[in-house]
Amino acid sequence: MLGFMETPLNHFFSERSDPRTLDALIRGPLAAHLRTYAQQLHDQGYAVSSSRLQLRVLGHFNRWLQSKGLAAEQIDSSTLERYVRCRRKSGKLRRGDTAALGRLWRMLRPGEVETPSTGKRETHGTLSTRRQADGVSQGPLAGDRTMPS
Repeated sequence: MLGFMETPLNHFFSERSDPRTLDALIRGPLAAHLRTYAQQLHDQGYAVSSSRLQLRVLGHFNRWLQSKGLAAEQIDSSTLERYVRCRRKSGKLRRGDTAALGRLWRMLRPGEVETPSTGKRETHGTLSTRRQADGVSQGPLAGDRTMPS
């Protein structure tokens, strides 16, 4: 690690945090996006423990993307689904992980209405579809029914 710099990630991690955790967040194809994501978590009042879990899974996703040689612009719904399958197969998929990935997806693709979960078009403006987009009634990825963290 290059030293402890003031970033939005400092809201959730300290200089005593595992350097590998911070490294996964500050380097790689999603680094700039993860700083923005962390700031949004802070601004929206997410609990520190919940935020750490979300950022850790996104750090793992960032490392996974880097190992595959993929840039943020290359992420599509099948990329997210492959990553979730990989995490599930290794027994590392945790409750709330797909919700965090879904929020990241919506942050990366704000103008798109196709979600990675179903590939179906959403109709914006109803509570039902908003809850689906937030991962409440259906997770942002196929087969997941977890509540957002």
